[in-house]
Amino acid sequence: LQGGVGGGIPSITAQSAWLGCLCDDPSLFEKAPDTPLPLASVTKIMMAYLELRELGPDYSVNVSQEAVATEGIAGDLQAGEVLTIKDLIVMMMTYSSNDAAMAVAEALGRAYGSPRLASSSGEAGSSHFSDAIARTVWLMNEEARLLGMWYTMFQNPTGLDFKNGPSNFSTARDMVLLLQATRAQPLLW
Repeated sequence: LQGGVGGGIPSITAQSAWLGCLCDDPSLFEKAPDTPLPLASVTKIMMAYLELRELGPDYSVNVSQEAVATEGIAGDLQAGEVLTIKDLIVMMMTYSSNDAAMAVAEALGRAYGSPRLASSSGEAGSSHFSDAIARTVWLMNEEARLLGMWYTMFQNPTGLDFKNGPSNFSTARDMVLLLQATRAQPLLW
């Protein structure tokens, strides 16, 4: 918000905005709340929400070489390192760690994928890794639909953009729905 001199009416320079209380539906202010825009690292909120709900904070994750090799901001993870979901989410949410995001995404994909994925160790190879990540992205999109996030699309668990443009999209209104759902996860906030 940028207010005028002497407390004038503020102007919003953001492309989209929603202002209100997460405890109820009515908004106090909206600006293009249904315009899909790139999510970038805000993607990690959905990842953390699903990981905590489905696997729990104490679930152990064996970090794979593929997760460590993820492009972008890193949490300085080492292949073979074993960390809890809670520790990885702290790295993911505090430092926007992409390798932590991929490690938790791989864990979720393996836990809820095919028996072949669920029984694989973190060293199973890139095709198992890709399958696990694809399963997690599918779960992210399914959860978005269940929450009523109709204008949200996830294509990866980190929010990293593709070379030709943004990868994940959502709207201000859809993000409100996600934030309302995450209120039940005290570790996130």
